[in-house]
Order: sequence, then C-alpha cells, then structure tokens
Amino acid sequence: MQSVRKKISENIHTESVQEYLDMDKITLVKMLLASQEENRKLHDKLDKISEEAKEREAKAEARNEELMNANRRQFEYQIKLMDQLTEMQRQLNKTNDQYADLLVELKQQKNLNKQARKGKYDNK
Repeated sequence: MQSVRKKISENIHTESVQEYLDMDKITLVKMLLASQEENRKLHDKLDKISEEAKEREAKAEARNEELMNANRRQFEYQIKLMDQLTEMQRQLNKTNDQYADLLVELKQQKNLNKQARKGKYDNK
C-alpha cells in the first residue's frame, strides 16, 4: 500500500516537473519579462513613496524648527513679563512703605496739633 502511494506521489511529482520542462522557451521568456516589469513597477512605486517620505520629513523638520522658535520667543516674552511684574511689585512695596511713613507722620502731626490746642486752651 505504501509503495503504491509512493509511486503515485512520484508519478504526480514527475508529471509536474515534466509539464514545467515541456513549457516552451517563449513562454518562459514571457514570464521572466512580466516578472521583471512587475519588479520595475514595484521599484518605481518604492522610489516614489521614499521621495514623498523625504519631502514630508523635510516639512516636518521645518515646522518643528518654526515651533521651537515660536516657543523660544514666547519663553523670552514670559521672562520679560516676569521681570516687569517683579519691578512693579518692588515699586508697589516702595509706595506702600511711603504711604505707611506718611500715615505715621500724619498721626504725629495730629498728636502735635492736639497737644498744641490743649496747651493753648490750658494757658488761657
């Protein structure tokens, strides 16, 4: 039984090989040319895709550079605003100190005026 299967398998294999060998040379050349044409088309498509990828990469790099520059300008502007805020806080503190000094001086003047009036009425 096994030998029959083996013979059938060998016979089928031999027939497949024989069919391939029986193909005429023109058919083989046509198949080879078709394969080469398909290969060329695939290479062209690959080249096109590669070129498009390079263009996209260049655009992405340019956009990235543009965003980095905008980010740097924004950061510099934030620093400038923080410096201005610090200066304004310093001026506000100075004004608050001056205001406190004026309040103390006003209180002293009121006390002096009060004492002067009291002394004026005491002398009468």
